[in-house]
Amino acid sequence: MSYKLSQQLKPAHLQDVKAVLAINDNTLASASRDGSVAIWKKDVGKFALKALLRGHDAYVNSLAHVMEDNTILSGGNSSLILAHSLDSLSPESVAALTGHQLNVCVLRYKDETLISGSWDMTARVWTKEGKEWGCRGVLEAHNAAVWGVDIVPAVEEGNHVRYLTGSADKTIRLWSHTFDCVGVFKSSPEPVRSLSLLSDGSHFYSACNDGRIRVWDLSGRVMGTFSGHPDYAYEVVATPEGAVSCGEDHTVRVWSERGEQLDVMLHPCQTVWAVCPLPDGDLASAGSDGVVRVWTRDSQRVAGAEQVRAYDAAVEGVKQKVAAATACEAGQEKVKGARDVVVDVDISDDSPPLQLRFQSEEHPRDVAVAFVRDHALPESYVDQIEAFIGASV
Repeated sequence: MSYKLSQQLKPAHLQDVKAVLAINDNTLASASRDGSVAIWKKDVGKFALKALLRGHDAYVNSLAHVMEDNTILSGGNSSLILAHSLDSLSPESVAALTGHQLNVCVLRYKDETLISGSWDMTARVWTKEGKEWGCRGVLEAHNAAVWGVDIVPAVEEGNHVRYLTGSADKTIRLWSHTFDCVGVFKSSPEPVRSLSLLSDGSHFYSACNDGRIRVWDLSGRVMGTFSGHPDYAYEVVATPEGAVSCGEDHTVRVWSERGEQLDVMLHPCQTVWAVCPLPDGDLASAGSDGVVRVWTRDSQRVAGAEQVRAYDAAVEGVKQKVAAATACEAGQEKVKGARDVVVDVDISDDSPPLQLRFQSEEHPRDVAVAFVRDHALPESYVDQIEAFIGASV
């Protein structure tokens, strides 16, 4: 069964919903430009608004859940990260994390560690000792906003935790446990919006302004590209079957691990800022129309007939728009064969880039091999240059 609308959460936020987070099957949190964090809990099988948490006095667009003390962390244009208790649901925060200078646009909590990304071009790593949060490290190297972050756990004895950051500067960086940059991945042709580590701990997804979802390994090789969004892809989240993503095209899209598009959920609003899986297999999405929507494959949780009719009417015009954009995207893919492509290849941070010119119908491997040979580069560069060529076309 494909995903169907289960519920539209009301009352809606007054402005765009920028983030949505599943606490568990029965609790959702959403953050909005209206300055609030909403907590929704299931009541007789349907989510209902239980609390509005405030404190930023500015728009809020990032969320994380700390299971150990059951608090919700939120970040936004105030430059603060605030903690609220999910037990008391008091509108007043119980802690404030200070350090960022501009909008905190992304949060990720994992293994008792928080990482935050900001328009101030840094990411910060935080841990909690007792009741006090402290910043343990600042990741500084990007030259534009940090929009995506994730934590790479130490999966083997003797290894250390590492960190991933993605930026509007079109790079992804890998950082050591000592907060040193140990890898710069430059195969993304457009600003990077979101990162999500796969469960194997050795690969991750990125979402990008070109609408592509890319699969990477931790050496910086692009292992696959998922094409479907014809416009900005704002968020990607790894799931057991593959991934879910959303973007500036009215849609949430469901992907297999091989990049097959399994489902598309249309939204009346053009911008879908965020998406998250629930433990029970449902999905929640955050729209620019101020609405949080829940989607399900369970026939017992599908919305009632009246709500489905209203939804169908709302997206009727969207269907043609999305179909036309998708057809245009497919057409662009087909005509790429007649294109001259010129890209700059960064061999090292200390040398100017080398210009690589090729025909887009040429096989990326052949082009990479010839480029390495012509410039007397190590053969180990072939795979990375091949991946860069693939991402560019």
